Amino acid sequence: MADQQAVFAAACSGDCETLKHALDSGVDIEARDAKQNTALHLATRHKQGDCMRLLIARGADVNARNADASTPLHLAEKHMETIRILLEAGADPNLTDVTPS
Repeated sequence: MADQQAVFAAACSGDCETLKHALDSGVDIEARDAKQNTALHLATRHKQGDCMRLLIARGADVNARNADASTPLHLAEKHMETIRILLEAGADPNLTDVTPS
């Protein structure tokens, strides 16, 4: 669990070295935080392009949904660089983020 928390913190802060080390040690790239965000969701929200690229290169699901049914692309919030990274990696721009009632 501590290793997974390190992945989340590294994704948020842009610490690609820590992120790479954790992934090399076998931490689950698709693990979720309390709000069901993956490391890619967090890196995207915090506009950490290099960490996003690393996670995508390691196989992160660009269409993963969090508890709000949001994908990383939904969290890009009009930040063109993060949007471009996700679209080039195959993110589906047609997915909606409507939470089921």
